Amino acid sequence: DFCKFDRNTVCIAINILDRFMAKERHILNENNNQFQLSVIACFYTAVKTNEPMALDPVTVANLSKGKFSAKQIEDMEFKILTTLGWRVNVPTALSFADLFLKLLLPSELTNERRRRCIFKLIQHQIICATRDSKFVGVPTSELAFTATCNAIEIIFGQFSCEKARRNLQQSIDVNLLPFALEKELMLQ
Repeated sequence: DFCKFDRNTVCIAINILDRFMAKERHILNENNNQFQLSVIACFYTAVKTNEPMALDPVTVANLSKGKFSAKQIEDMEFKILTTLGWRVNVPTALSFADLFLKLLLPSELTNERRRRCIFKLIQHQIICATRDSKFVGVPTSELAFTATCNAIEIIFGQFSCEKARRNLQQSIDVNLLPFALEKELMLQ
């Protein structure tokens, strides 16, 4: 928020981190410093690839309050990039949610003000999920699909998009999160 970066940049950083941790699980079991360095390097990469203004590695090092040097951040960034085969520009939960919202709730069924309200509810759920370790490893498409259905349900009632949701769910082969997580996400 301080730098006025797009919230989607945070989602991209979390996505990069999640995929990197899936391939380098040992970092989670080792010391916390390597994990923190990974988080900072993923954020640094996401900003560089998705914001109009990049952060200098020295500035990022200063944001770590001197815990990591610019060289350590750049070295970890390179490790992340090579581990992921340089695939860092991937669809995020917010981009999936935007598509699901268009499919589940065509524009002729609602006005722009209500649509923005629904998207803010979706965005809030997704941002909260990125802060909760229970959602680590959950495919972004499933997180987005669940958040979209939750938001539509909050605004229009429980069964407003049930048929469209079932049809979409079958045609794209995506699952809703387990019921307990779905309700937790809704309460965020």
